[in-house]
Amino acid sequence: EQLAAAVTLGTWADDSMFEALMEHLEKVEDEQLRARTFDAAFRFLTLPDRKREADVSEDYWKLLARAAKTQDEQNQHENEWKAWCKTAKNKSGCPA
Repeated sequence: EQLAAAVTLGTWADDSMFEALMEHLEKVEDEQLRARTFDAAFRFLTLPDRKREADVSEDYWKLLARAAKTQDEQNQHENEWKAWCKTAKNKSGCPA
């Protein structure tokens, strides 16, 4: 049930549920469910049809960074964050 909810939130039609997804991620204790929920949040940010302001994207990436607990999650986030920064117009939060 929780997995289905996380997957659904990860493919939500707009950005309105991202913060709810992140709140859910913070509360999940089961490792497998947490990994799947992190993946849903990651997919949410990387779906190519998502159009959002750069500052909103940056805020969402920072939320996901704070939620990344395992080394794999941190690596996954860092790699995609660097790729996002290459294309972002406002690079204030990007690494030099």
